[in-house]
Order: sequence, then structure tokens, then C-alpha cells
Amino acid sequence: MKKKTICIRIISFCLIFCLLFSLATEIMKDKRCEGEYDVTNKVKGFYKEPENSLDFVFIGSSQLYAHVAPAVLYRDYGITSYDFAANEQPLWISYYYIKEALKHQKPKAILLEVFTLYGDDYEEEGINHVNLDDLPWSMNKVHAILDGVPRELQYSYFFELAKYHSTWSGFYEGKYVYTFQSPVNINKGYSPFVVYREYEEAAKKEVIQCKECTPIPERAEEWLLKIIELCREENVDLIFFKTPNGNQERQKLYNSFEAFSKEQNVPFLNMNTVLDGEAHVNVLQAEKISRHIGDYLRKRYEIEDKRTDKRFPYRNAWEESVRSFEKAKEECEQAEPMCVE
Repeated sequence: MKKKTICIRIISFCLIFCLLFSLATEIMKDKRCEGEYDVTNKVKGFYKEPENSLDFVFIGSSQLYAHVAPAVLYRDYGITSYDFAANEQPLWISYYYIKEALKHQKPKAILLEVFTLYGDDYEEEGINHVNLDDLPWSMNKVHAILDGVPRELQYSYFFELAKYHSTWSGFYEGKYVYTFQSPVNINKGYSPFVVYREYEEAAKKEVIQCKECTPIPERAEEWLLKIIELCREENVDLIFFKTPNGNQERQKLYNSFEAFSKEQNVPFLNMNTVLDGEAHVNVLQAEKISRHIGDYLRKRYEIEDKRTDKRFPYRNAWEESVRSFEKAKEECEQAEPMCVE
């Protein structure tokens, strides 16, 4: 009996220790919840979306969440979608974001924004933490760490307190609050950049006329093929696309990618040769880009218009998202050029 009591106490102590350790880790972890680069809100917000309620899931980097506004797709087409993205997301982590998305949604297609097509090596430690920290623990996250992080650095992703133990000095209330609160992301992963910008009506001439090709890096091509295979196994359509960044050098890479996508029989929507852009476009240009994508999707898919579908129970949430976008659009229209001395 005495041995049994000792065992129970030891097990209880271990369980309580693990619980408190996990809680301390979650509290101490960085929370990215403010401004345009609020990745914690974007990633955790995805899990707040009702299961199987999204027509499309967008995957990619910050160029995705600055360029594609799901509110516009709903407002103008009755399409539901989400930007499931994080800064500079490499393709080998996008692969696991797609797997994660398909656990919770049955979209008509996954749309992968291919900005990080240039990737030929591991990303820096900070970028990997931004992409991996907010994913819930599962074997999917374990494999994402094993494939996405150099072996000598993996310990700080499995033992996260090793990374964040010294953050007591910079502790703020939001860290505690966002440990226990995971609000719905009203913008569906999108970030409204409310700044004054002037864009040309079409893509820059040097981008349109660029015919040179830069080879796709070997590591990037390896993971693109894995992503294609994954989507085929999951019986979900895959669409590659590139939002406009107005970059002639990068267009050389997209020229090679166009040939690759044709070879793999996967559609590639290259808006870099259609619209003007930059790394992070403002709200007004994001609206144009989103409409271009909406037109493209409407031509390819029969989609029930959720705006008029009486059986769709989430209209209020989507209408709120539209109101949020319209407010940001109004602020952007009133923005003035910044004075540079």
C-alpha cells in the first residue's frame, strides 16, 4: 500500500509539473498580435473558423496576407476563404500548413502563393519560430520542425522555454491574455496596409517583357513536388499563384516556374505580369488583386453564393469582415503621402 501511495504521488507530481511547465511555456512565448504582422492572430484565428466552412484556403507568406482580402471575395462573389500564412514561409513549411488546413477544412482548392520559390536552404531561426510557434502540437508540427529546422537548432522548437525563458524582462499583459484567449480573426488572415501608394494600371513594362529564366532551386522543387503529391492524395485541387510584386528579377524565376507548372499539370496564375505591385501592397491595390483572383475562381468553379444562401449560418461573421475591410479602405483613401525631409 505504501509503495502504491508513493507511486501515485510521483505520478501526480509529474503530471502537475508538466501542466505548469506547459502553461509557463505558453505564457512566455512571443505573441504576435498587433499591427499588420500579427501572425499569432492569423494562425490561431484559422482554427476558430467553423469546420468545412471555407471554399478556398490560401497558403503562403506575408505577400499573401498583404495582397489577398477574403472579405472582398465574400463581398463581391460570395466566396469564403482564409489566408493561412506567416512571414517568409518556406515551401517545406507550407507543405505542413496545407496538411494542417486539410484537417479542418474541405476546400475546393488550396491556393499556394509562390513568393518563397527562391528558397534553397533553411530559413533563419526567427522566421522559423514565427511560422511554427503558433501551430498546435501534433505529429504534423513535429514533422514540420524536423524538416524545417536545422538539427542543431531543433531543441528550442520542441523545448520552447529554451527560446523564451528570458522574456520576463519584456513581459506585457498581452502575453498572458493571448495565452487564454484566441479570438476569431475578423480579417480572415488578411492584413490591411493603410498607407498612401500610387500604382500603375497594369504591370510594369520591364516585368511583362522579361523572358529570361532563372532555375528553380533544387530544394524548392523537391517540396513543390511533395505539395503536388499531397494535394492529389487528399483529392483537393491545387492552384499556384503569384501576386504582383513588380519585380523583374523575380519574374525570371516565375518564368521557369510557369514551365514547371505546365509540366506538372497544375494551373499557375501569375499576376506579376498583369498588375502593378510591391512586397506589401496597400488596401486599394489588394482589392484589385482579390477581384482578379475572384474572377479567376468564378470561371473555374461553381460556387454557391454565401451572401444569398439561407442555409449558410455564418453570414453575420462574414458581413463583419466586410465592414472591417470597408473601414480600412476608407482610411486608405484618405491617407496622404508621407513627407520625406
